[in-house]
Amino acid sequence: MMEMRRIKLTKGFFALVDDEKYDWLNQWKWLVLSWEGRKTKYAARQIRVGGHGASYHVIPDREIEVARDPLLGGSAARLYLLLVGHRRLSHDDSNTKTLARELDVSTNNITVMRKKLVSSGWVVKEKGMPGKQKFIYMHKLVMDIEDATRIDHINGNGLDNQRSNLRIATPHENSMNRRMASDNRSGYKGVSCAKEDQNKIKPWRAFIQANETRKHLGYFTTPEEAALAYDEAAIKYYGEFATTNKNLGLLP
Repeated sequence: MMEMRRIKLTKGFFALVDDEKYDWLNQWKWLVLSWEGRKTKYAARQIRVGGHGASYHVIPDREIEVARDPLLGGSAARLYLLLVGHRRLSHDDSNTKTLARELDVSTNNITVMRKKLVSSGWVVKEKGMPGKQKFIYMHKLVMDIEDATRIDHINGNGLDNQRSNLRIATPHENSMNRRMASDNRSGYKGVSCAKEDQNKIKPWRAFIQANETRKHLGYFTTPEEAALAYDEAAIKYYGEFATTNKNLGLLP
């Protein structure tokens, strides 16, 4: 049996991994993530995709001459635009369009600097762009999968990334193994109180989602009886992907 190790996450959480993967995975800093409305948490690391650092462009002296000469399409406004020093340009400045066209850059990302660094022109600095945020999930690294393939945590613990607890699943199979919803008020998976039948002898209703259809499993006197009915249906429809109330420790 492979030895289990723990990797520290944010907010005081830990992820469980196999010993052979520990050193490789522990080289990165990991976050704990959870989706709104769900209790399951996952280990992930954050990266930036795309973007670039600051870059510099030179406005040749010839551009200055053109900006000075009305016969060549120049104007006082254009000359001022080229020569203004250390001034952050914005879309609100109607004179920035000329410079943007010459440099082929977005006007809200550039700063015109005084003549320095080069002897034959003026320097324009284009600020860097940060790129987009992306999360890489630990369980996908363990399974060596980079695409949109779903990985199911067999025991329902999204922080248990031991190889024996992970399996490839379709989106439907993955949803079968989902934990109890955070807004569940009955205390059992697949069970709700039939509000319109509060005065009936059997006010508890069992249901299951199968084959893209919500199936009604009947009314019951107690929530425990309804939970048992759900468990039987889950095993029938979900097979090895079934998460029953018994598995969750809610029934004996």
